[in-house]
Formats: sequence, structure tokens, C-alpha cells
Amino acid sequence: MKKNLTKYAILLTLILTTAVSFTSCKDDDDDNNSPSSKLIGTWEAVAQYETISLTFNSNGTGVERWSEPGYSDSENFYWTATDRTIRFEYSDGDYEYEDYSISSNGKVLHIYDIDFNKK
Repeated sequence: MKKNLTKYAILLTLILTTAVSFTSCKDDDDDNNSPSSKLIGTWEAVAQYETISLTFNSNGTGVERWSEPGYSDSENFYWTATDRTIRFEYSDGDYEYEDYSISSNGKVLHIYDIDFNKK
């Protein structure tokens, strides 16, 4: 009887060890497919008299820059994103939610009813 218990204990230990060996943590590479990772970088829209650029940094900060002849300005922001909405929070405490889309080739960001090209 003790021999059988020892065999079952060893078998159970092997099964548990095998099960734990095949269990792994979340793959960090999955973050490369997150909505946030697709936005990271600088996007630029050029109109007839105005240039606007949005820079999204991987640490959740960003800069909005705009310029036209004789004038330019910028504003820093914090951002988070879902697959269709970006939340901008500005240094003065104001925030806004904007719907967006990214082209299938990843080179055009559509937001504010404007198409921005990835630089």
C-alpha cells in the first residue's frame, strides 16, 4: 500500500510540474498590437496655410504643434487610447475625448476630421 501511495505521489508531482512548466506569463509582445502602440510617433497634417503635428510618446505624453505664416504654438498633453478613442489631458487640467482611426497600412491617422500622415 505504501508503495502505491509513493508511486501516486511521484506521479502527481510529475503532473503538477509539467502543468506549471507549460503555463507562462502574458507575452510582452502583445503590447505592440495595442491601440496605444499604433499611435506612437509623430503625425503631420499640412493644409494650405497651416501645419499641425501630433506627437504621441510611449510614456503617455505628447505635444500638439501648429504653425501658419507668422505664428506657431504648441501644447503638451497626456494621452491614453482605446481602439477608437483618444483621451487628451492638457496641462491646464482640461481634457477631451476624440474618436480616431488609423489606416490599414498604419500611415494615416484620421482625427479632428483631418488626415495626419505618419512621419
